Amino acid sequence: YGLLGIAFLLGFRRECAGRPDAGLTLGAMLRVVGRDRAFMLFILANLLMMLVYAQVESPLIQYLTRAGAPEVETLVALLVATNALTIITLQFPLLHLTRRWRVSLRLQFSILLMASAQVLFALSSPALLWPWLVAVFLLSVGEAVLFPLFNVLIDEMAPAHLKGSYFGASALAGLGWALSPLVGGWLLQVWGGPALFAVMTAICVLVFLLYGAGNRVARPSADSAGCGE
Repeated sequence: YGLLGIAFLLGFRRECAGRPDAGLTLGAMLRVVGRDRAFMLFILANLLMMLVYAQVESPLIQYLTRAGAPEVETLVALLVATNALTIITLQFPLLHLTRRWRVSLRLQFSILLMASAQVLFALSSPALLWPWLVAVFLLSVGEAVLFPLFNVLIDEMAPAHLKGSYFGASALAGLGWALSPLVGGWLLQVWGGPALFAVMTAICVLVFLLYGAGNRVARPSADSAGCGE
């Protein structure tokens, strides 16, 4: 593993040496990307979407446990299995079925599914099994359509000479996943589970609007997108 890691490092160093953005520091990279308002809105929307999606991890399990769901271990296992099986069996068929859709339509469709899942989470009784399975199924279908779009959109939005900077900045969306247990746990403790998922539904609406706003914002030209430092 050590030798393989060294080989990767040497290979990437040679590959990146000739790129215009290879020597950019984090601050310089953020300044370059920060000039692209549409891309910044896209990153913010992705961050919030990660925050919403990750509630299916520990916050949801905490809610079911605290709400006294019967056989919570079995329920959680079924939810995880539903998510995994949906992604494994439906992701490629879904990508094939939606390949001719506009990107904006695919975004809207997947966000609508994720918002519907949050509504079901908020309204479902912990004593019932099927609403939770349906909610996770909807969430998983939304995931299967939405998540592959992220890298495609970043690649389309990034100027050819700044691909590395744009993909590097896109990793900031991962903060949404990192903050999810903190935000979800706090909302769960203060307001309870239904309120937690109601807030997540509202965030889905905000994400919907942010993606739409990003499509309307003027993009910088490829020539003006350089660092200029």
